[in-house]
Formats: sequence, C-alpha cells, structure tokens
Amino acid sequence: MLVEVADDTRIAQREANEDSSLSVALAAGESPWGFRAVVAVADGMGGHNAGDVASGIAIAAVEEVVVARTGPPAEAGLNAGSAPGEVVAQAARLASARICDRAAAALDLAEMGTTLTMAALLEDTAFIAHVGDSRAWRVGAAGIEQLTQDHSWVAEQVRAGAMTPDEARRSPLRHQITRTVGTSRTVEPDVHEVEVHGGDVILVSSDGLSECLSDQEIHRILVGSADVADACTRLLDAAVAAGAHDNVTVAAMAVGTFPGSGADEQVTEPEPAKEEPAAAPDETTAPEATPMPAATPERPHTAEPPQAPAEALQAPAEALPAEEPAAPLHEVAGRPPNRRAIIALGALLLIVAAGAALIFAWPTLRGPQAAGPDQPPIIEAPTGPEGLAAGEPEAATTEQAPVEETPAPEPPITLASLAITLEQPVLSLAVADATAATITEVEPLPGFDADLSDVGAVEYRFRNWANSGPPLQEGRAWLEFTLRSDAEDAAAEEPITWRAGDGDLDLLPGTWRCAYNSHVREAPLELFDFTLAAGGE
Repeated sequence: MLVEVADDTRIAQREANEDSSLSVALAAGESPWGFRAVVAVADGMGGHNAGDVASGIAIAAVEEVVVARTGPPAEAGLNAGSAPGEVVAQAARLASARICDRAAAALDLAEMGTTLTMAALLEDTAFIAHVGDSRAWRVGAAGIEQLTQDHSWVAEQVRAGAMTPDEARRSPLRHQITRTVGTSRTVEPDVHEVEVHGGDVILVSSDGLSECLSDQEIHRILVGSADVADACTRLLDAAVAAGAHDNVTVAAMAVGTFPGSGADEQVTEPEPAKEEPAAAPDETTAPEATPMPAATPERPHTAEPPQAPAEALQAPAEALPAEEPAAPLHEVAGRPPNRRAIIALGALLLIVAAGAALIFAWPTLRGPQAAGPDQPPIIEAPTGPEGLAAGEPEAATTEQAPVEETPAPEPPITLASLAITLEQPVLSLAVADATAATITEVEPLPGFDADLSDVGAVEYRFRNWANSGPPLQEGRAWLEFTLRSDAEDAAAEEPITWRAGDGDLDLLPGTWRCAYNSHVREAPLELFDFTLAAGGE
C-alpha cells in the first residue's frame, strides 16, 4: 500500500523555533521492526532552558530507535522480538534519559524538556506514543478523530468535569504540562494502537496548531488539499493567519489514496458557503427595507402635518365665547371670578410685596454709611472665632504654624558595593569595602549549594563546570539580584542584572536573592539568598 509522508514548521511570533519534527517513509525490509512510515513532533519547553535542544534530542532518539535503519542502539534495550508498542515507548524513555544527561552537564541547559508525540505504521496499524500536549489525529474523508489526550492541568480538569473545553482553551494555565520528556530520567508515555485504512491520514502536531484551529477546520483544510505535503503547508498557513503566537509544527502520513480531491477545487468551495449566510440576511432584510424609501418622500408632499397644529390652536378659540372672560366685572356680579381676574390680582399682590421687601432691605443693600457729625462712630462686632478680638485669631494662628512644618528628610542610605568573581568552579560574591557593609548570612535554595566563607563572602559551586564552560557568557547569561521583603515577595519591581565584565555591583542593605538567567529562559533559575548589612565588622 502506498504511504506518503511530510512535515513542516513555522516560527509564528516567537524569536526562535523550539519545535522539531520527523517524517520518514520506509521501504519493505528497511526497518528492523517492519515499520512502513514514522512521523513525530516534539515541542521544546519554552519556559525553560534550550527547548530547541531538548526537542532535537527527542527527535534524534525516535529516529535511532524507531526508524533504526542501522539497528537500534544498545542502550535502548531492544531486540528483534520486541513488540512495536514497546519500541515506540522505549524511544520516548531513551529521549528523556538523554535530555537529563545533557542538562546535568551544562548549567544553561538545566531543566529543559519537551513534549513528544509519534506514530509508526505497521501494515494496517499505527502505534502511537505520546507525552505532553502535542496531539495526534486520524483524518479521513468522513471526519476527524483525536487519538491522544493532553497531559496538561486544564485537560485533567476537563476530564474530571471541573472545567469545560471552552474554559480550558481560554485558561491562562492551558500551557501547564503535567508530563514531559527530559525533566526526569524516567517517563512513561501513553501507548496505543489505531487501525488505519486506505484514505486515512495520521496527523501529529504541536499545540500551536490545536490552539488556533478547531478539529473541524483541520479536517476541512486537510481534505481540501492536493496531497499530504500540501496539507501540511496549508494547515500551517491557516494557523499563522489565525494569529498563532507559539511555534506551529505538523507531520503527517497518508495511507493509500489521499482523502482530498485537489486543493483548487476543495479549498475554494467553503468560501462561497461562508458567503451564503451573508447573502441570506440581505434577502431577508430586503422586504423590510422596501417600504422605507416609499415613506420618505411622502413627508414633504403631504399637507396634513402643517394643518394639525393650526387645528389644535383653533380648538381653544371656539370654547372661549362660552366663558366670556373679557366681560366687565359688573356684568358678571354674583358669579365667581374667572381665571384671568385671579391671575391679574395675584400679579398685583406680588408686585406690592416685592416693593415692600425692597424698601425694608434698602439700608442693607446700601451698606454701612459714614456717621454724621453729631453721631458716634459705628464699631462693628469682631468676626473672629468665638467672638475674639480681631487681632487675637492671627496671634493664635501664628503660634500653631510650627506644628504644620514638614520634618526634615532623613539622610540617604549609602549603597554597599558588591564584587563578583568567577573562579573555577566557584562564583564568589564579596563586599568590596568591608568597612561599609558585610554579608551576614546565606541560604541556598533547594537543590543548590552555597555557603558563607570565613571572609564573609558567598561561594556558589557550579555543577559540572568542566562540561558547561563559563556560565556567564556575555550576551547569553547573567545573574539577577532581587531585594526580598520576606521569604516570598520581592520588594524590587525590576531585578538588577550583572553580566560578566560589568565590575562591582551596588546594592542596598537587605536580603537579596541571586538567580541565574539567560537569553533562552523565560524565568530565572533562583540559586540562593544572602543578607547584606550596612556597616563593617
């Protein structure tokens, strides 16, 4: 049966590609296990050191153990009678051990890891081995089926019923993986067998694809492609167009006749289908919009709107003769006064009241007048608080002024200078001026070795220095110092960095955390805490 394979990758919005992939088609008898094709994808852990190194090691192990054109390596512990499922599982285990060995030999590779998903085809059965959140699917003309379950925190919540799939896709913890290759020397992959028929495609990918495209979109694009290579390219293009942030990598094997019937015919069909819903609203809204143009020209041509206000104004005029409000008062004697008379009388009373108020308020409005020659001068009452004399409040205010004075600022704290030296295999931190400050204690974080020497210097011993080379290479690695307000929180908003060749470092007295970082890390590797005190011993 004809088998075609392909793989492809995109960097998307990352600075570097930490994914690795493999797609191999094998002739009959070329594989010691009888495999006809092998595809695999490894997604290096972006939050740790050198994810690209880890994914590369994993794919190399798959090629050596599963493809094994020259026979499997002895360290894999396999023989000619090994079961196919054990072969793919052993490839994942060997990859994890190799990544751990490499990380232990280099500080800047510490804690690196990767996902790994592979599929090996034997006759009409595909053997799947899976660790992490890279996925595998079986795709045919009739539909798509996901073959793996993510080893992630959100996937576990979905399986437990504590989170919906939509909530998992939007969760900020969706990248938290619970099982990886390389963070432990031993890892146990999920392994299972899948029956494959002619026209099926086995697709594996990094999570960059599944985060951007649904299963239905993947199926539509794949069956609308000309062949397996075209499908890989179109899937990656679609993921990038959908705004992929992570690297996107796919590898696929097609068994027998490819399920698509040509990219040109199939890919263009869904687009008109998407336009049909847009055309339908136009047709449904057309009858609603039809009366609107007819109603608009009626407004200037009709004469009824201007006449309605005139008729409304004439209605009260017809009722006025019955009341005869303008008749003289002697003609309506004995009848209650009408409304106009009441209004007129009220207005007259208001005018009289306003005039009286103005007369009484006039002296006040004019203000105080000068005393006449025969009158004693008018002395106004004091306006100060509690009836005090006019001068007394000022005196009281003058006496209280010193209380509001701002205290003088404290003198600035003198910075302590810290000298950093690198002597194989020790990183030494010592105060440059022992009379100005001193290091009083050091506390290594779990898994690291640091102590305080007799001369009051911190000594941190690197692991496997001979194999890792200088750890603080300029432009690649540096130390970070963060002021600690307590054991958990950092008081400094931004860490202070020190690179090889920077000279002395100025730090405030307090407890500081020293961490290692590099251009491939997203989070620093915290090494130890030390306390810096002002004043020498």
